[in-house]
Amino acid sequence: LCPMSPTQFSGFLSRYKDDLFREDDKGRLPLHVAVASERVRFERILRIAEADPRASSCLDPVTGLCPLVAVASKANARHDAAVLEQTDALYRLLRADPGTIIKELVQ
Repeated sequence: LCPMSPTQFSGFLSRYKDDLFREDDKGRLPLHVAVASERVRFERILRIAEADPRASSCLDPVTGLCPLVAVASKANARHDAAVLEQTDALYRLLRADPGTIIKELVQ
């Protein structure tokens, strides 16, 4: 993704919302590509996930990972203790009671 302001990025997502669930030639969704990229900031990954929440539950056909696990793997590979700790906490919360958390997010 090219550099753009948060406002421009929001406009971009609104304009191309229908394409957020379109697969590339490897079967990857834009969220998968963003998560795999070293150049896309975490805030932008979250914005893409928010724009089309369905993509968050789809496995990346290249890595076989869902976006949450891919982000956690990236943090672990970088040995970024703060990110890893937050991701671990999020993962544990999701595992503990996913139904309640998802219900809370939808409300």
